[in-house]
Amino acid sequence: MKQTVKQKNRGENTKILLTGVFGPFAQDDDYGSRKDNPMELFHNQVTRVQGPFSLRVFHRTFGLSMIEANIEAACTLLEFPTLERFIAEIKNNSYELIGISSIVVNIKKVKKMCREIRRYLPQVKIIVGGHIASMNNLDERIDADYICKGEGIRWFRKFLGQDENAPIKHPAMSAGFGLRVLGLNVLQKEKTGVLIPSVGCPVGCNFCSTSALFGGKGNSVVFYKSGDEIFNILCELEKKGNFNSFFVYDENFLLYKKRALRLLKLMQKHNKSWSFYIFSSADVIASYTMEELVQLGITWLWLGLEENNSRYSKLNGIDTKELVTKLQSYGMNVLGSSIIGLESHTPKNIDKVIDYAVSHNTDFHQFMLYTPLPGTPLYLEHKEKNTLLAETDVPIPEIHGQSRFNFQHLHIPSGQETSYILSAFEKDFKINGPSLARLIRTMLKSWKKYKNHPDKRVAKRVKEQSKPLPIIYAGGIASMIRYYRTNKPILGQLKLIWNDLCSEFGLISRILASLVGLFAFRIICKEEKRLAEGWTYEPAVIYEKNKRARKLEKKKLFISRIKLPVYDYKQVLDKCREHMETLCHNVEESYKTSKDKLDSLLKKHHKDLQSLVGSSQYRAEMKKQIVNNTLLQIKKIRQNMKVTISTIQKNIQNTCDSMSKRYLYSQKQIKQTGKHIYRNMKYIMFQLQKECRTIKRTFPQTF
Repeated sequence: MKQTVKQKNRGENTKILLTGVFGPFAQDDDYGSRKDNPMELFHNQVTRVQGPFSLRVFHRTFGLSMIEANIEAACTLLEFPTLERFIAEIKNNSYELIGISSIVVNIKKVKKMCREIRRYLPQVKIIVGGHIASMNNLDERIDADYICKGEGIRWFRKFLGQDENAPIKHPAMSAGFGLRVLGLNVLQKEKTGVLIPSVGCPVGCNFCSTSALFGGKGNSVVFYKSGDEIFNILCELEKKGNFNSFFVYDENFLLYKKRALRLLKLMQKHNKSWSFYIFSSADVIASYTMEELVQLGITWLWLGLEENNSRYSKLNGIDTKELVTKLQSYGMNVLGSSIIGLESHTPKNIDKVIDYAVSHNTDFHQFMLYTPLPGTPLYLEHKEKNTLLAETDVPIPEIHGQSRFNFQHLHIPSGQETSYILSAFEKDFKINGPSLARLIRTMLKSWKKYKNHPDKRVAKRVKEQSKPLPIIYAGGIASMIRYYRTNKPILGQLKLIWNDLCSEFGLISRILASLVGLFAFRIICKEEKRLAEGWTYEPAVIYEKNKRARKLEKKKLFISRIKLPVYDYKQVLDKCREHMETLCHNVEESYKTSKDKLDSLLKKHHKDLQSLVGSSQYRAEMKKQIVNNTLLQIKKIRQNMKVTISTIQKNIQNTCDSMSKRYLYSQKQIKQTGKHIYRNMKYIMFQLQKECRTIKRTFPQTF
């Protein structure tokens, strides 16, 4: 293992592959994947027992994107590949550096990837980073050249001989992809971006691997120190990514109050109505007024809820139940985070611990096992006490916080923790109902409280966020009412939300939401059956090249066309892409047309209902006729969309067939060209030998 990272400037043509570990993830295999540890933050740690109501979404490896945006090199990003896809990438392409980002539990995958790199690219330098870098003996476990521990941007800059103190550029990144709710893949019209103002956390809880990775208690790496810097970055991201909301990946964004309030002033001055989803501690949130949080656009908080008698001072003196209720009353969604297995937890009091957490009735609730991960003070504490369990007893892939303890708990017998954490999730779901319903309930509070707010920024933000409430979200509640029709406690909660929605948005909302609910209920039943059969959700492979890498690739293609004039793959792919874009445009146009028809139909429906006169019996008959006619028109619109989708599918299949034919033709052309070159070479050799024989006869004494 090489220790130094100081290198001469390799130049902007340095070819670098930045990659995460390979999948699939939601299965049990020999490389450390576990079925109870899918590559989904929410379904893994928050809504794992909520079945068809679980929030399904994937998140990219944002650290790799940050590194790529801040170094001068030809970078390729590869995320969520299969092992076969990763091998194909290193087998068919040449790189000088390969960086692998991973968490601790995926060490077997990193080891396998290093082995394959040595096989196909033996001269390449391998750099491994991420949380896995906190393992003390990592260099003995994997065949890597360098371990990047801590913040990666400055590390890579220093390694490449570039200015490590240059300003940090922030790429435009979407917060998530592949959103799936109630069994439906959701097309997100309103995008949520990512903001990373800093990494690490100065609060420094002893179990926090993120804090430990970036210096521990009292330390963090702050990229943007002022409110002005944050504001300028947000304006840039808004323009590049068309974002109006941001998930702030900062362990305690509001900790720097001066920076936050300066950002608020700039937002007010420039009329910005952004929304923010943040992580925070209770003591920091309590230091702000509710009006400041609302004005700032805090919409979603991820909040630690360890009980007050825990050893963590961030909760001292704060009634978290009261705080959560207050935040929700002001329209802010709260995701509570609770730890199972603290030093004070015992089999006798664990039910009270879980009941206390569940009683907060947060919109979402994360439960994690108290786990001493490598590099944390808690890990060192247990190591000194010799209470860490051997890897033969608890393999590394099992210590992801949702399955097993990797230490001897003072009170809880080994193995019982698995049932405790599962019980916490199940109790929260059983008592408080689906998190999606709770989310809608809090959003409705926000709408009712702020739709006429005197600050136009706040009113605008709330109106944008609440657009799905009258029909889509109300339809979701209607589907849940059907699903929970025999569960009286949950049914009562759902009906309260439904009545509030109908009271707020009126008859048309009730009618259309009921139709949506009927459709959604059928999808929910199908999703429930699919999950019962063992269906899992995996992220799509992401493959991106930056501008410099694309430029080098074009240069390579240009040279190859001159040397070997075979079929132009690039032209074929470009035409294929254009055709696919045309198909996407047609789908969008069809969607817009159908939406316009639905809007027009809704207006006519409303107008016809209002214009009814005559006896009550006559009005009832006419109302029934109007509703039936509306349903018939909706059915026609759906049929038209079905025909459009079928046509698009045929076009896609034709494109695939065409690509296959072109590939076969290309293959044939390459063989013919090769034969032609071989014949020419044979003829040239024959002529050369003939000339040699002539010369030999002419000058025999020379030979």
